[in-house]
Amino acid sequence: MADNSQAATFDDMYGFLKFKRFPSPYSKNQKDVLRRRSKKFKIGDDDTLYFNSDGKELIVVRNSSLYHKIFEECHSTETGAHLGRDKTMSRVRERYYWPHMAIFIAQKVKECNKCQRGSAQSTDSAQSATDSGNKNGTSTPLYQRKANYNSNICAMELTLVVKKLKEFADPNLAESWDNVGLLVEPTAPHMVKKVMLTNDLTEAVYQEARAWKANLIISYHPPIFVPMKKLVQSNWKDRIITGCLENRIAVFSPHTSYDAVAGGVNDWLLQAFDVESSHPVTPSLVTSDPYNKRLQITVANDVQESMLRSLSRVEHAQTTVNELNEELSQINVLCCQGNISAILECTECFSANIKSIELINLEKKPKPGHGMGRIGKLVSPISVSEAVEKVKGHLGLSHVRLAKGVGCESISSVAVCAGSGSGVLKNLSVPLYVTGEMGHHDVLHAVQSGVSVILCDHSNTERGFLKVLQKSLISLFSNEIEFKVSKFDKDPLDIV
Repeated sequence: MADNSQAATFDDMYGFLKFKRFPSPYSKNQKDVLRRRSKKFKIGDDDTLYFNSDGKELIVVRNSSLYHKIFEECHSTETGAHLGRDKTMSRVRERYYWPHMAIFIAQKVKECNKCQRGSAQSTDSAQSATDSGNKNGTSTPLYQRKANYNSNICAMELTLVVKKLKEFADPNLAESWDNVGLLVEPTAPHMVKKVMLTNDLTEAVYQEARAWKANLIISYHPPIFVPMKKLVQSNWKDRIITGCLENRIAVFSPHTSYDAVAGGVNDWLLQAFDVESSHPVTPSLVTSDPYNKRLQITVANDVQESMLRSLSRVEHAQTTVNELNEELSQINVLCCQGNISAILECTECFSANIKSIELINLEKKPKPGHGMGRIGKLVSPISVSEAVEKVKGHLGLSHVRLAKGVGCESISSVAVCAGSGSGVLKNLSVPLYVTGEMGHHDVLHAVQSGVSVILCDHSNTERGFLKVLQKSLISLFSNEIEFKVSKFDKDPLDIV
């Protein structure tokens, strides 16, 4: 065993999978073969992949007929929930193709072992193994033959990608009217290796993403905003959504959550000026994340454990217990409005032992640095014309629209709002507004009140943030996923 096997990392396994063509979908005959030889997984002409008994080490065996053991029992609850209702591999095989399963499990191996090799180490190891293989007269494994394979770029399951994106900017920061989050989700498992960033998802951007073989599009503006009653090819948005589904491209939209988050779109827009301090125009109010309700259940101690077991079946709820005395305990369930009914159903059979149930709305508090719009105090006063040049330089624009306020000559502070600022910037006591667009009467009111207004067109105040976002996401995902800013995304308005 020790003589003809070699421990491998996630990068090794992905290297195999990347350069091996798998039939998909499998024919009936191929499915039968897989079922009969379900524990054996050939990756090359001479290589077999399997896991050891604890399921944490990946082994590559050359010229061997050993079987691989891929999670005979999915001990991890998260893994089991993802793979299917039944946690045994026999059921999993009937629901998912092996290539997708292998990549998914490879990701789990990486998380368990936390083994990431640098490119230099990978190259040195490959060269050493190649030299050794040639001396022994054995064939070189496929992943060692591909010298230009980038070991930093890998694939990650969509649910994990979305989880990280929500950690970057909490969707609860978005406005109540907005439609943010995962809007288009291909059937699981969906692996993400390439992500396209765009401000607006147009047909040109979709075709660009498709040609690049993107697995996910992050569109700042949500392509699905109002309810869709049908999907037909006569409508351009419908064609994009159906095309994404057919080509297995997920779509995620952050929109106003990126406006509100600290370091987001509005903070980037304010960087046109030299400011000594800043704060949101409208602070974001949040509850204990991600819960906004608390059910306080007083119950007899003799049924406490049974009730906790019953409540553990409820998703997206967190339970704690306080013993009040020898007879009674208080069970606190943090939850959202949507799963209160499921919690009450779980407690119904204990009604005779429940002394009281109280629903408490959790208090919302301002989240420092988060909110809509930004007000910045300048390091030193500037003129209106200087402010215009700073905005043009920051946004890369040759022209902007200016409405000079009556008597406004010096700018000591500025209020900015990406996109449309009519509502956010209204009646603020600052000498300058910078935004994408405002209504005629809103601009007129500002000018007559002594406030100057710089309008840059809606998406011009947002699109430049994509380059900043790209760098942030590369860092967030440890360079494991490739991010690209669309070249076809542009504001629909031109100055002619």
